[in-house]
Amino acid sequence: MAEIQQLQQSHFSIKQWSSELDASMRERFAAEHVQLEKKRERFSSSQTYLNRLANLASMAGDLEEEERHLREALEVGQDEFIGNRLVENMLALHRLRDAEALLQTKDLSKSVYANLRLAALYAIRDSIPKASELVAAALQSIRWTLVHGCLMGRWKVRSGDYDGAILSFRVAAERRPNSAALHANLCCCLCAH
Repeated sequence: MAEIQQLQQSHFSIKQWSSELDASMRERFAAEHVQLEKKRERFSSSQTYLNRLANLASMAGDLEEEERHLREALEVGQDEFIGNRLVENMLALHRLRDAEALLQTKDLSKSVYANLRLAALYAIRDSIPKASELVAAALQSIRWTLVHGCLMGRWKVRSGDYDGAILSFRVAAERRPNSAALHANLCCCLCAH
């Protein structure tokens, strides 16, 4: 309580405090990164080690260094998780074309992640028909659940396919007939139709 009273008497800024904390945390992660780098000779062929370095670089705010470690890890061996992290890194660096090129190398018949990320990139460029194809491909490759049914239904409402949306919501209702969110979506679709 005394601490709160003391803060009330001074000009305390949460924004300044959080900025200072953020800078302090980044410095700690950078220092931990430097310490872990000292073990490179011993663990340079370990994807786990290289992924940990990438994590620390990211948390220290050095996205270029994160990318370097992720690429090193992929040189050790192909790994879907690390490949997906590299895509996220490229997106954070605003290198959309590079991210798209990497996503195009993935097996789109199996990778839900690649389909949805590519769909988002196409949607950013207002290529909604291509984005729709990719979302549909992603939904085809995963087990149908309530969430997927609602997602597909909302996507079809957005594209004006109300009959398809109603069908998606009804299939989802078979999985969980008492879902309030599902019935709210179905009601909106029926009213719009």
